[in-house]
Amino acid sequence: MRKTKELAFSNIDYKQADILELNKLDRRFNIIESLGVLHHLKNPLEGWKVLVDLLQPQGLMKIALYSEIARQSVVEARKLIIQKQYGSTSDDIR
Repeated sequence: MRKTKELAFSNIDYKQADILELNKLDRRFNIIESLGVLHHLKNPLEGWKVLVDLLQPQGLMKIALYSEIARQSVVEARKLIIQKQYGSTSDDIR
């Protein structure tokens, strides 16, 4: 939103809400981004269907999901942090 204001764009609407409640907005979107969300839902397919219904024809949807393979480096880093007993101070992070 900050960059939208800095660049003086006025044709972008940002929405943050429960995916399963978005159909109550009574509108459709040209671009939908859902990053790191769907796989946390009790029923991810239900959330996917809501987003698909909200997308304009010829619209663009960007979905990002976490996977075990993609997060292996994060898991290893967390193990190292625990093993080395690093804290959250600037020095520990360095």
